[in-house]
Parts: sequence; C-alpha cells; structure tokens
Amino acid sequence: MMIPKYKLNAEDVRAIMVKTMERHLSVRTEGYRCTTTQTFDLLLKAVAEGSSLEAVCADSGGAVDSNTLREQVNRALPISQLRSQESEMNAALQAAIPNDLPYGGLEVAIDTHDEPFYGKTPVLRAYTCKTRAKNGTTRFFRIASAYVIWREVRLTLALTYVLPDDPLPTVVGVSHSSFRIGNQ
Repeated sequence: MMIPKYKLNAEDVRAIMVKTMERHLSVRTEGYRCTTTQTFDLLLKAVAEGSSLEAVCADSGGAVDSNTLREQVNRALPISQLRSQESEMNAALQAAIPNDLPYGGLEVAIDTHDEPFYGKTPVLRAYTCKTRAKNGTTRFFRIASAYVIWREVRLTLALTYVLPDDPLPTVVGVSHSSFRIGNQ
C-alpha cells in the first residue's frame, strides 16, 4: 500500500473541487434560492454519495428544492453549448493533473458511461445513444472518459460526450486530443 504524501479530509477535497469548478466552468446559477456554490456543493454531494438530486436536496434541510436545482442546472448548461461545456470540463480535469505525472510509460484507458434517458423530448432524445435495454430504457446519454492509473489512483484526463452518430474511432480521437500529460 502506498503511503500518501499528504492527508486530505472530505472538507478539503470539497473545497478544492468547488474552487476548481468555479475557476474553469462557466456554470452560474445565481438565483433567489440557489447560488453557484450551493449548486456545486449539491452536485458534488450527489456524485460522492452515488445519490440523486432529490436525495441530496432533501438532506440539505430544504435549502434548495430538487426541481429548482434541476431547472437552474438545465438553464446554465444549454444543450446547444455541449462542446464548449466539454472543453471547460476538460480544462478543469487538466488543471487537476499532478505536475509530476510522467509523460511516458502510462497506459491510457478509455471507458464509456451510460446514463439512462427516460424522457420523450425530441430535442434531448436526439443526443441519446440507443443500445440494448437496461434500467427500463434503450436510450442513454453516453460519455467517454480517458484515464490513467497512477500511484494506485484513477486520474481522469479527459471526457467527451458521445453522440448517436459518433463512430468509436472519432470518440477515441477526440478524447486523445483533449488532454496533455505532464510538462510537454
């Protein structure tokens, strides 16, 4: 087992993540009941706990309603700006790459991740990939991520949205061109 150089607690990680998100993402949800920092906190909590927006909003003591949060996020992330959002997220991921990560000798893996889509909206449906049925649907939003395992930790280097007509070689090419490792 590797001995960590520094020890972080959950609050340290949350603060670093919120700062990185605020610096690199143009997402702004300033409203009467929902600030950008609250949005990032609730989204990070949902990810960390593998939970839903409904559950984390309920846990927040009613500070933000899940429908309000969802509306704010949908407004802040218009689907027409998908590729620019992707670029911002990749910039945030690259900012988190350790400076001492070696440039060579690491194997990069690429995975796809499917998130079920249950909607009927034709505009959103056009961005979903069709595949075998699972979780009660055949339609999914798909994201591909490129990552390395370094010092026993998975480091995500880049991601790309996979659209229905994207052939796999194009997805791999986009993922590869979206990141730089080390001081090249």
